[in-house]
Amino acid sequence: MPPKGILRVELVETDNSDCSNTVHVSYSVSDSVLSIKHKLHQLTGIPADSQTLYHPAVYLSDVTPVYLLSRSSDSIPTIRMHVVARGGASRPCNGAVPFKFQDVTKEECFENCNLAISAPDHMIITKGLNFKATCVNPSCCSAQTCNTVYIQKGMYGHQRGYVSIRAEVWKLKCSACNSHIPSENWLNIVFHDCVAKIEWVLVDGTEGSTHIVTEKGKFTQAKQCNDLKEYHSLCVTVAEKGGSGN
Repeated sequence: MPPKGILRVELVETDNSDCSNTVHVSYSVSDSVLSIKHKLHQLTGIPADSQTLYHPAVYLSDVTPVYLLSRSSDSIPTIRMHVVARGGASRPCNGAVPFKFQDVTKEECFENCNLAISAPDHMIITKGLNFKATCVNPSCCSAQTCNTVYIQKGMYGHQRGYVSIRAEVWKLKCSACNSHIPSENWLNIVFHDCVAKIEWVLVDGTEGSTHIVTEKGKFTQAKQCNDLKEYHSLCVTVAEKGGSGN
């Protein structure tokens, strides 16, 4: 059955109402709230049974028909998902949808690249963590660089604990045109002028961590290869060089 409409879902951290992100989910006439939860699971990696949805402040049970929400005065109905903040944990969360990415399980899986003397704004990386992705907007100015863009995250998360890469990827926006970038267009993780600890859990249960120290005047990224690994979780902690994160 074709989609009937679009839902706006605001993800709000329970201990920080100012920290929120938004995703959009299509729905059909037959969809229930549980159906939406499964779609959100695919987008965010948050399991359906860990989600709590409200509209606008009323708890939504799993059996609630979604089409009832479209009767609101909003052109795009909005619901909220309350999310428990994950910062400060010492190891990655399990339970996310498995996903494939470059092999980051060993230091030799990374390469150091020279920084260019100049670059367009959407190709500039910052200190700390960056994402490399491909913009899907055909009118984006990144077309001059094969639609490749870098999304700066910086030292984000270094005071709260690890950053869940899977949780970050679904909310990527192009640094040139601000359009949403589908998670499948995420290409790489990039580090500059920092130390990083990457914690990973593979689908076979193997887990471990990889430590990265970037070189002066260069940036470090995972080597592109066809032999992708499948992960349950992939999390990063960044810190200043010479700081407590070393």
